[in-house]
Amino acid sequence: MFTWNATSLSSSKVCFEPRNALRSFCWERVAPDTVTVTQRWTSSEGNEQSFVLTLSRVLHYVWVLAATQTCQCIFCVSSYKDD
Repeated sequence: MFTWNATSLSSSKVCFEPRNALRSFCWERVAPDTVTVTQRWTSSEGNEQSFVLTLSRVLHYVWVLAATQTCQCIFCVSSYKDD
């Protein structure tokens, strides 16, 4: 099982460092309906690598998740609504 520790937290960003995993990552809210996920790792050659993924809220998924009572963590963050 992969595990991470949260290492920083603000009102718009949370970062995790690996305890038992190969990559660190941060989730950052960049707009009310948009989150970026940045993964960082070191290649087998020792080079720093990164990958950025942009997630946008899609209301259809919010309704489906609410109806089925199942929620993957990444969907929870991407469908977060700040009242």
